Amino acid sequence: MPQAERLRRTVHLLTPPVDEPDTLLLARFARTRDEPAFAELVRRHGPMVFAVCRRVLGQDQDAEDACQAAFLVLARRAGAVCIRGSVGDWLHGVARRTALAVRRAATRRRAREARVVLPSPVPTDDLVELWGVLDEELARLPEAYRAVLVLADLEGKDRRQVAAELGIPEGTVASRQARARDLLARRLSRRGWGLPGYLAGVAPVAVPATLGAATARRAAGFVSGATVGNPETLARGVVAAMTRKKLVLAAVAVAAVVTIGGGLTGLAAGPDGGPGAREAKGYSVATTGSGAVLLDPATGETWILSQPPGGEPAWVPVRKPTRSVETAKPAPKPADARPAAPPLEVTGNLTLTRSFRVTPRTAGVVARVHVRAGDEVKAGTLLVGLDDTDARLGLEAAEAAASVAEAKTPPGNAAIPEMMVRQREAEVRRARVEIARAKAALDATRLLAPADGTVIQMTVAPGDAVGPGGPAVVIASLRDLEAAAQLAEAGVGRVTVGQTCVVRVGAAGKEYPGVVTGMSAVLDPTTATATVRAKVLVPDGQPAPRAGSFATLRFNEK
Repeated sequence: MPQAERLRRTVHLLTPPVDEPDTLLLARFARTRDEPAFAELVRRHGPMVFAVCRRVLGQDQDAEDACQAAFLVLARRAGAVCIRGSVGDWLHGVARRTALAVRRAATRRRAREARVVLPSPVPTDDLVELWGVLDEELARLPEAYRAVLVLADLEGKDRRQVAAELGIPEGTVASRQARARDLLARRLSRRGWGLPGYLAGVAPVAVPATLGAATARRAAGFVSGATVGNPETLARGVVAAMTRKKLVLAAVAVAAVVTIGGGLTGLAAGPDGGPGAREAKGYSVATTGSGAVLLDPATGETWILSQPPGGEPAWVPVRKPTRSVETAKPAPKPADARPAAPPLEVTGNLTLTRSFRVTPRTAGVVARVHVRAGDEVKAGTLLVGLDDTDARLGLEAAEAAASVAEAKTPPGNAAIPEMMVRQREAEVRRARVEIARAKAALDATRLLAPADGTVIQMTVAPGDAVGPGGPAVVIASLRDLEAAAQLAEAGVGRVTVGQTCVVRVGAAGKEYPGVVTGMSAVLDPTTATATVRAKVLVPDGQPAPRAGSFATLRFNEK
């Protein structure tokens, strides 16, 4: 190889590929294990991934391990996965799943060490509580909206960069970002937060300086199987979980084809190893923790759905038939041989169902704040008072003008022209209208509670300048709660509106009765799940659980 060509390749490997799109960097790493290319991906998306992991885990050491594990998953899937949309959006989902796996493992470890029931987690401050719900609500957004927020808000890219990465016009980026923020703000407001809390929660996080290069080195070693550590163990678990999910979905599709079409053709080669199509009639499909199993009850053949690295799922025989098809006789099944289906359980969070956002109706300066967050209020309670000096003076001036107009009105028996009488009466009516306007302006300086409840958010203080629709007071009924969770497609047919359930809240497992109040009409195409909501029936005299807590719904059989 000429010396100039060797020099050009060396410079190419040592120069950070800052101008290449993410997909080309990923392809370079998949082909040649190009560490600088992968280090650039870590530089671009590391702050967002590390912030997601820290929001879920709350401490830097675990967040660093989860962050590296998320990028190791990207390295392992670089050559076998087709990432739709943006690499950043894909990494956001993987980072959240990885951090949740770390948190579950830590919870189980602490439970084993303590051998006692853990108390319900209590956030140390408002920001930690926000972190618990922020990425969960982001993950529930439609993919088109979530991708824009991940790139624009979480990674801090400008509108032009987002448009180029997603392949859409800049105007579409602006409209999707506004729509996504509005949708996210409404969902967060039901849990006691809003758009300001979202913007505070996604503030940039400083990433450890050595994380990029170390992760790139780990990625190359992880793909080749040369290094073993905590991030590698986490990454293998996440990759295995993603593979199981894909295999289970493929098994469900196969089961549907068997049911509808009456059989499958060409599942795999015959038991003797030779190629040849087989007709599968009467097969039963079952899913397990490691994949899916296909059983032919007539011959005893067993097949497992397997996926080699970078390949497509395929049925592989794992047991030869123990008897021929001609002599096989199916064993009689007892009437009660079919086991009962296990109780259906899903995990979600508690949300508030009845909250009110009280905002100023006029511009002014806050003079007095009469309540604080956590105070219980009744309908009509004065929450915030604006400076009403101008409004009071306006009312006094209107009342004085009305008195003058009434004094000018002649008595009924006075001999004056009718036109002058009508003019005086019109002035009186005009003065009364001005009084009504002045009273309305004075009322607008007082923010009153629209219903009974508890103040859960106070965003104003004396001296703040406010305007219509500006900072607000949020009031909610803390006993009006519902549990929201994502229900897998396989369980949709087992849940209906009005069905009773048991809601288990927090790690302590406090149980409350519940009833299903709603379920989405269509499945989320990105997760193949439906959102199910159940009203939590808190008995009188018992304290209500805290909104935002983790909850498990166990549905009673219909």
